Amino acid sequence: MIEPETVTVPSGTFWMGAADGEPTSSDRERPRHQVTFERAFNLGKFPVTFAEWDIAQQHQDWTRLSGRPPYFPDDCGWGRGRRPVINVNSDDIRGFCQWLAGVTGIPYRLPSEAEWEYACRGGTSTPFNFGTTIDPTQANYDGNYMFNDPISCDVIRGGLYRQRTTEVGTVGQANAFGLHDMHGNVWEYCADLSHKNYVGAPTDGSAWLDHPHIEAFIVRGGSWQNNPDYLRSAMRDFMYKNNRLVSDGFRVARSL
Repeated sequence: MIEPETVTVPSGTFWMGAADGEPTSSDRERPRHQVTFERAFNLGKFPVTFAEWDIAQQHQDWTRLSGRPPYFPDDCGWGRGRRPVINVNSDDIRGFCQWLAGVTGIPYRLPSEAEWEYACRGGTSTPFNFGTTIDPTQANYDGNYMFNDPISCDVIRGGLYRQRTTEVGTVGQANAFGLHDMHGNVWEYCADLSHKNYVGAPTDGSAWLDHPHIEAFIVRGGSWQNNPDYLRSAMRDFMYKNNRLVSDGFRVARSL
């Protein structure tokens, strides 16, 4: 199968960012602001997997459509197949989206940061889309830490830490929109360039691209190697465009 499985995220309005007083939040996640999606959009049900990535690299039109030579990222010995692809950077990912759009005739792309958070929350306003707390049965992260202390977190002796990615859709449940792995497993690239806060951010759900001096992209969701603070729905970090890390992946989106 060439096309990743997607779900339809409905139109609507939500409060983007962290509320004042949310544990471990920062001003990078504020000011909290309303964003309205006039139209529904599609988002990958899971992060793109090694299986999907490898199909693309072996496709006869990969280089012509993507503008890039084939690239088979290291899976660290953890396995490929249904595990999320890792060790890819923003240029690799954009090449994949261009190839996917070319072979399907559908304009696949990275989601905007607003689309990602709206989809992750699934109508919730709590730190996680399943509530105010988290445990390792709900997401893949370093379970030796609690979501508790805003400075250092309290250590749980013998907490579950898988120390690698897991196959998509195998840890935790889908959220209200039918999306899996929005918290943990891999950081997910968004289309937006990095900004230090939300002052001046778009309110229509579009990607924020007017930062010509920064070659760093927003990543969301946290990963298998992070403590739970980094998995919050509002948490935002960035990745320089040329970095390829064992903790970073992506999922695709398309407008409707």
